[in-house]
Amino acid sequence: MFELGHPWALLLLPLPLLVQYCCRPFEIREESLRFPLFDELACLHRGLGGVARVVPGQASVQQVVVVTGWVALCLSLAKPLWLAPPVALPVAAREIMVAIDLSRSMNETDFVEGERTMDRVQGVKEMMARFAQARRDDRLGLILFADQPFLQTPFTDSLDAWLQLLMSSEQGMAGSMTAIGDAIGLAVHAFQQARTGNRVLVLITDGKDNASMVPPLEAAQLAARHRIRIHTIAIGDPGSGDQNQPDFRQLAEIASITGGRDFRAADRNQLLAINAELNRLEPSLRGRRVHRPKHSLHHWPLSLWLAVSLPLMGLSGWRQRGRADG
Repeated sequence: MFELGHPWALLLLPLPLLVQYCCRPFEIREESLRFPLFDELACLHRGLGGVARVVPGQASVQQVVVVTGWVALCLSLAKPLWLAPPVALPVAAREIMVAIDLSRSMNETDFVEGERTMDRVQGVKEMMARFAQARRDDRLGLILFADQPFLQTPFTDSLDAWLQLLMSSEQGMAGSMTAIGDAIGLAVHAFQQARTGNRVLVLITDGKDNASMVPPLEAAQLAARHRIRIHTIAIGDPGSGDQNQPDFRQLAEIASITGGRDFRAADRNQLLAINAELNRLEPSLRGRRVHRPKHSLHHWPLSLWLAVSLPLMGLSGWRQRGRADG
């Protein structure tokens, strides 16, 4: 299938006729003497060893070349395009930002795997690695927070790079306190660059907010206005009596304001169960974008005109010289 990129260029086709009509050539009329024996005089001149030449009129071949050249130029300016068959390209239909608490308390080694114990950061890394493996069709981003949040990686299609940055994060690299509200605010800002309208924030923390400039509930309301759904994961046992345990009620309210779910994980097994529930709530989505490749053919009209007109002009000139010399 063909189409023109600049169809307005075809309006230039009648321009030479318009110029010829509006701009008459300058003419001077003078009286002249008709000489009836011109042919005999030319033969006599050749007989004396001279060369008689006749100035030819404008050749019809030249007119054809000029007209077709103008048409070819206008067609090239119109930019003819060949449209290839449509191609369906898979694209991410959901973007998920993961915000992980790296405060001092995340260094607690209370996660057990068989005979091996691990700290909370390592347990979260293991959970999110499994989470990412099921997200091949989504775009993931990563926020790490403690005293303040920072964007470890913006939304990316490269899950291998995302996992590498996740695994390189360490407890204490962002401070020792907990800025939940600021982490939500940074996520809202990051979602301004999102490509889709399906926006999810997974917030993982084991403590209370004690360092934010923006209160967590106000940040949650801001996220709700930007259609961001927040799932909160509180790490810790509500019955432990630990003063540094998360504010479970506040995290549940954050999830409720934004239309998300709140989860609690006291050990590694509960974290893995939450991972399965998140995959059920937010199944990986694949969108599709239809792309139709376009190939420009603007050089074809002029190339074809040159390939035909140059030999014709050469042949026409050779014939005219032959007639004049003969």
